[in-house]
Amino acid sequence: MIQARQILVLPVFVFGALVAAAAPPTPGPAAISPVVPGYGAVVPLPDAAEPPVKGSKVVFDVTAVAKDADAPLPGLVRAATLLNLAGTVGLKPADLEIVVVLHGDATAAALDDAAYRDLVGRPHPHSDLMKKLKAVGVRFLVCGQSMARKGYDPKRVRPEVSVAAAAASAVVNLQARGFAYIPAH
Repeated sequence: MIQARQILVLPVFVFGALVAAAAPPTPGPAAISPVVPGYGAVVPLPDAAEPPVKGSKVVFDVTAVAKDADAPLPGLVRAATLLNLAGTVGLKPADLEIVVVLHGDATAAALDDAAYRDLVGRPHPHSDLMKKLKAVGVRFLVCGQSMARKGYDPKRVRPEVSVAAAAASAVVNLQARGFAYIPAH
């Protein structure tokens, strides 16, 4: 008798699981980008622990490129995400200090639009986001050693970017001044 009841319960359970799996997902809150439009959208979570706080200083160590060659660097998107997250809790961009250090595979992002097009034969996929980040106070540094090793002309760097002696010295100096380190490798 118990086995017969178990046999009947199993198909009902499986059917219920299949119906639940096939149901459309319940839409959650909409993601927004209040500080950097079009990039790094976040879902506001007003009761979440550890929201961004005024006075935070962050250095993004960016070396990774996107899998899609036409997409902006993931590290730039992470910076936009942090700024948008700060915006959801009422902070202004000036309430955070953010520096992006570009080196390694991400070095080419520091090139101006014409130099980038000359190098890879297509438009600069990072240009729009870098301009938007600069407009809200993000500082950009590129490793001078990476520039030299790759043969890039430092005179053809984007106006948003300053050439640092090296990424290593820039990151060390920023951390010594209290910047939190976020790798984007």
